[in-house]
Amino acid sequence: MSRTISILIRTTVCGLFLLTATITAHAQFKAGIQGTISDSSGALVPGAKVTLQDTETGKTQEVTSSEEGFYRILGLAPAKYLLTVEKAGYKKSISENVTVGAENVQGVDVILEIGEI
Repeated sequence: MSRTISILIRTTVCGLFLLTATITAHAQFKAGIQGTISDSSGALVPGAKVTLQDTETGKTQEVTSSEEGFYRILGLAPAKYLLTVEKAGYKKSISENVTVGAENVQGVDVILEIGEI
């Protein structure tokens, strides 16, 4: 019976170690990107679709700008990204090589031009 308890204790300790390592690895990225979206007249643009794509891995994240035209994407790994902003009635905006550093929140404001989608 003591052998069964010993195996159970070892399995539990290993499981807790793996869980702690997974949580720590997930929480290590504190970098992000944020900014405001406005049109060429300076008016804020709410409800714009903001897509951020890691140029190396291809992983994408999407958010929608707030009523104040503000967007924020957090938990990013340091890398170069492609930032795309779209809204009906405006031309698509594409910003290439947006660099996000470690534990840094990069500010990127976007100005959309009025025009076709």
